[in-house]
Amino acid sequence: MTEFQNAQLHMTALPDYESVSLEPVSGRYRTVIYFNFAVFWFILWSGFMTGLYFLPAEWIPWAYGGGVFLLVMMILSGLITVREFKYRKYAVRERDLIYRRGLVREITSIVPFNRIQHITLLEGWLSRTLKLKTLVIYTAGGSAAMLRVPGLPAEVAERIKGLIMEKIENETATAVSLNTPDED
Repeated sequence: MTEFQNAQLHMTALPDYESVSLEPVSGRYRTVIYFNFAVFWFILWSGFMTGLYFLPAEWIPWAYGGGVFLLVMMILSGLITVREFKYRKYAVRERDLIYRRGLVREITSIVPFNRIQHITLLEGWLSRTLKLKTLVIYTAGGSAAMLRVPGLPAEVAERIKGLIMEKIENETATAVSLNTPDED
């Protein structure tokens, strides 16, 4: 029996994922983001204005304060939405997929191909019109999506899905052949 070993790795020997050149998502995805932003704030303002109609007269001055607060929040979230778009980037490497996003809080997700259970491509009506898809990756051990990469051009999303499926099939075939006992 082999003795258990667990040697320490030096920090300089670890792979540097931050040196990978990331591709930005399609510029057309900006339209989807802005549309979603506009719909969200339209619904919020409609609810606010409807609420004003039913407020007693003595509460109206307080409601103006709420309106100013909503306006400030809309402007701030609009600025963040506009600036955040350029931080949405992805890369496909030989053995994994990287997706980075976020302006205020940067999030980098790296999913190795050998952990992927299945892949889905999603497109809403606006994304379909703009020829965009969202690549959704599910990994072992969870029912929720591990990674969503929105704003990919449809043909790029299809090619990435095909590449990942091919890598998974090749790895599965190799694992099966290694685990099959030799028959004499």
